[in-house]
Amino acid sequence: MRFDIITLFPEIIDFFKIGLVGKAQQNNLIQVACWNPRDFSTSPHKQVDDRPYGGEPGMVLQYQPIVDTLNHIKKTHPYSDQDRHIVYLCPAGKPFNQSMIASFKEKKQFILIAGRYEGIDQRIIDHHVDSLWSTGPYVLSGGELPACAIIDALSRSIDGVLGNKASYENDALSEHYAIKHPVYTRPRIIDGHAVPEALLSGDPKKISQWQDEQRNHNKEKSD
Repeated sequence: MRFDIITLFPEIIDFFKIGLVGKAQQNNLIQVACWNPRDFSTSPHKQVDDRPYGGEPGMVLQYQPIVDTLNHIKKTHPYSDQDRHIVYLCPAGKPFNQSMIASFKEKKQFILIAGRYEGIDQRIIDHHVDSLWSTGPYVLSGGELPACAIIDALSRSIDGVLGNKASYENDALSEHYAIKHPVYTRPRIIDGHAVPEALLSGDPKKISQWQDEQRNHNKEKSD
């Protein structure tokens, strides 16, 4: 799976040089690349934004630099429209969740447009974007951090990225993925606090029942 991020601040994506996603890149299971629209601006001063029509405050990212960046990515890394998905990341987008991963895990390329300032020219959205996604109902300085979160989540679905495939299967199949049961590790007792007896029973049915009870308890606390 390939991820191309259109961003004015590619330095933010350095996160992907480490951890699980970094190893996935080293093993060529995924490819992550950043593209700066300034490199494609036809303005003498590499301008990529301008004032919005209508007199509102702030600046809007212009059509030309972003669309030319998109076209360059498509030409350099040709995928069919069926295999490619272009996403604009913004607070008003569809909330990205675990169930969406199963719907999109067969895609071969995602192009993620990280907005800035007051957003991007609407004509980009109308004519070049497949989906609007959001990681939450809040405003960030840009779409780079949501891009990182989405790439991380999608990467987990790829065979070989996780050391234990069951880890992803548990995430993908459980209706309780957002409310996880408590987990414990060794030692069995520390500072007087013991691991629950159900987890030490060796009885899968008893363990599963305990986990369900704890998830329900945590859900009640989070509502």
